[in-house]
Amino acid sequence: MGLRDLKRIKSCLGLELELLPGGGYVLHYCLLSLRGAELRIEAKGSVSGSLEEVLKALPSGIPVSLSLTGKGLLIRQAARVESLGSAVFQEVFPHTDPAAFYCQLAQAGDISWLSVCRREIVDELIAAFKKAGLSLLILSAGPFAVAAVKKHFNHFSPELVFNGHVLNFSDAGQLVSYSFLKDRRAPFPLRIDREILPEEYVVAYGTGFQLLMTGFLEPVRITIPSLENALASLLETKRMHVRAAAILAAFFLILLVNFAVFSFYHSRNEALKDVVDRRSVHAGQSEVLDQSVKLREKLLKKIGWRKGFRFSWVCDQMGRSMPRELRLEKLEINPVAEARSGQLTEPVVFFDRIEVSGDCRETDALNEWIYRLKDMNWVERVVLKQYKPDENEGGHRFRVQIELK
Repeated sequence: MGLRDLKRIKSCLGLELELLPGGGYVLHYCLLSLRGAELRIEAKGSVSGSLEEVLKALPSGIPVSLSLTGKGLLIRQAARVESLGSAVFQEVFPHTDPAAFYCQLAQAGDISWLSVCRREIVDELIAAFKKAGLSLLILSAGPFAVAAVKKHFNHFSPELVFNGHVLNFSDAGQLVSYSFLKDRRAPFPLRIDREILPEEYVVAYGTGFQLLMTGFLEPVRITIPSLENALASLLETKRMHVRAAAILAAFFLILLVNFAVFSFYHSRNEALKDVVDRRSVHAGQSEVLDQSVKLREKLLKKIGWRKGFRFSWVCDQMGRSMPRELRLEKLEINPVAEARSGQLTEPVVFFDRIEVSGDCRETDALNEWIYRLKDMNWVERVVLKQYKPDENEGGHRFRVQIELK
């Protein structure tokens, strides 16, 4: 079970409230619960009477999702629309004041169903639920929440009929039409797995399901700020509880880890002391060995060792890149600095350096070679140290210095 599952609503009341022409109400309810990945119907029932009487029959303290059906509800089918603006409302419901109605938009494919109910009816219902101590979180209009649970039933016909509602689905499972025929009933019992669900509870079941699937399934509902805020507040409270539980569990885990680590290091304390003692005996030998290694590294650096770098390959690359117009006379690897006259000093060796001397007939050929050398990945820098006319041979004499990477 992930953290996202812990934040979900685990149980709720799904209600269908039918408004009768004579002013009374018929209420069908399903008490649903989630047990892991299993959805259970814990209880179901029907109550009729006044609004106050039917609400008294419901248990309090459980999140409620409600679908309105019956008198006072208008449903129209139209081409798909993305939002409910005044222009769309007037086109579907002409000569009607949008401000006097709550409106719901249900969509499937290229079709939209717009359901409207007068504000005074909805506001009266919300106030009655609040007065009865019921936590109403989602209010839907019509049976459209059932489209999300069509696959729950052992039902393979594209037409789903229950309690006068007729929903037709495409082969892909999308709702394509809706109608209400008062006398139509399901041709055979509707089953969820092995359990028969009487058709008068189908809307209540679908309505409750969409509340349990909040966060996973976009519910079909009327957007009412007070209900939206109540649902958001409940979900945030659940998130806070999960965070608090996670923090508490983390503290216990840290304490457990600290105890385990302390016990481990305490048990090994004597062994570590023995190891330290043995290492201290060999510390002097290690220091002598380290000094010997550093001395040898210094000597290798002094003689210019480049860890197996092949100067023969470098000379071959230089020869391959040299234009035919050039003639080399001298090539020095790690050249030695010329001694100053009258001074007896130790020669200075320039490591990682090659100097070549020769003559050329064309200046362009020398420039081209220098550019070629600069492009080689083992060359750090190329410097033309000398370029002067050759009085004896004609042409020019040059000296090029190549620094290696």
